Amino acid sequence: MVTACALPPVTEMHPAAINGMMMITFGVFFFAVGGFRMLLPVFSITVGSMLLYLFFIIKPNKIQWADMNNALAIVFAVLLFAEIQERLQFKRFRADLIAKFEKKKADSLLQIILPEKVITDYKKRGVSEPVYYDSVSVLFTDFVSFTQIAEKMSPGELVSELDGCFSYFDNMVERYNLIKLKTIGDAYMCAGGLPEVNNTHSVDIIMAALEIHAFMMQTKKFKKELKETYWELRIGIHTGPVVAGVIGERNFSYDIWGDTVNTASRMESSGVAGMINISSDTYWFVKRFFSCEHRGKLKVKGKGKLDMYSVNGIRSGLSIERDGRRPTEKFKEMYKEIQKIKTI
Repeated sequence: MVTACALPPVTEMHPAAINGMMMITFGVFFFAVGGFRMLLPVFSITVGSMLLYLFFIIKPNKIQWADMNNALAIVFAVLLFAEIQERLQFKRFRADLIAKFEKKKADSLLQIILPEKVITDYKKRGVSEPVYYDSVSVLFTDFVSFTQIAEKMSPGELVSELDGCFSYFDNMVERYNLIKLKTIGDAYMCAGGLPEVNNTHSVDIIMAALEIHAFMMQTKKFKKELKETYWELRIGIHTGPVVAGVIGERNFSYDIWGDTVNTASRMESSGVAGMINISSDTYWFVKRFFSCEHRGKLKVKGKGKLDMYSVNGIRSGLSIERDGRRPTEKFKEMYKEIQKIKTI
């Protein structure tokens, strides 16, 4: 075999050069598999050794150098292509990682703002339609004498105290399968029975209210020992139908509307400090579980006179301790019975 210049190729004249070319070829292969930067030192040594061998031992003439330069040019072109491909792949890989991270971050933020069921609807259909619920329990809380006591606190102290209270409320909401709807100033609002329909929401929300009430009483006692003034809490609960949905295009908010919400708010404002005040509708659902005291028919703005009840705790015989917050096995069995009732 001869070249266009009537000279045998360099690989035939110098068999040792074949090894060098093979090493370069293997280098190209490993770059494609392992990455350019990973094998750059090994490849540099290989190419450098081959060039030293050719220059000092073989000492090729100009024509032979031309043949080798053509081969090396092809090899380096392939290497350049491999480097470009690797950079593009790395950019795609990095972009995919960032996209996955941002998606996970967005999902986490949505889970804080919206219920899981609503998020699922958004992902499937791109929209969450308003839903009518026949029976939902709504709870409002409000701090008594908040403004007067807050005026004596520094901004940092005020935010810290509110955060401590609302964080505990959040924990109780999660424990008893409720959802937090909003806080407005010193007011807190949550509900049970949505977006996942259940039959136990009235009992669940009373249990949460008892825990919140106990927490506030314990905190007040601790503050009193420190000779510090602390606010008390009113809690109001009502059960009835609502419409629930998401409002806003950029700042999403899951909210509920209806007369039930207004009545629950009236239950809170018609109560007294340190009391869990519930409507007759809520009482009808929970009277088997909790000891309640009829407060009579009280006048409510825009509603006339409504029956109201104060919750003292879990009924005697259904509570392990006198505080009326820890249920017995019988309480749990009764709870399971209403769980089994099919909802329409």
